[in-house]
Amino acid sequence: MSEEPSQSFFSRIVNLFSSKEEIDKPSNSDQPSDEQIEELIQNVLSIKDSIVKEIMIPRVNISSISETNTLEEIYEIAKDTKHSRYPVFSSDSKKVIGILHVKDLVDIKNDADFNLIDLLREPKYTPETKSVTSLLEDFKKDRAHLAMVIDEYGVLAGLITIEDILEEIVGEIEDEFYEEKNDEVIKINEKEYIVSSI
Repeated sequence: MSEEPSQSFFSRIVNLFSSKEEIDKPSNSDQPSDEQIEELIQNVLSIKDSIVKEIMIPRVNISSISETNTLEEIYEIAKDTKHSRYPVFSSDSKKVIGILHVKDLVDIKNDADFNLIDLLREPKYTPETKSVTSLLEDFKKDRAHLAMVIDEYGVLAGLITIEDILEEIVGEIEDEFYEEKNDEVIKINEKEYIVSSI
């Protein structure tokens, strides 16, 4: 008879801690399903055999800027396409002369302060036959996010970003969150432009 209350008390303590564990435990909805985990593993395994040509953005689909574009035209392009980096082509559109980061335009208020060539960064090039995993290592080592893809003849074939590689592994990455957090409003000649960093 004396054991009865102690068992009851012990049971209540166990139940108390069990309830706490249930509260602290993340809900199953936060955890990826077995199918999602399996798909992720398959994507990681399959990307080992992928080459750049298979996932690059072809040249005809590249959002780019010309060295002849005015500041206002560049903001229009950035507003329409909402990328954070753009390859800049020579006036004859035959070669990439540099990469423009939109954030480098933030302090420029008018065309008088603007010299596109001064803002350009060195473009990174990669062959279209390079393995995707090898390029990902290069991106990490060089702290780069974008590379121009060239074919076996040295002709520009397309463009690839670190996001393209990550999307091959995890699926489509939505941009809405980044647009909401990083929108910049820039005023040029009394017009306002919204530039989103992606």
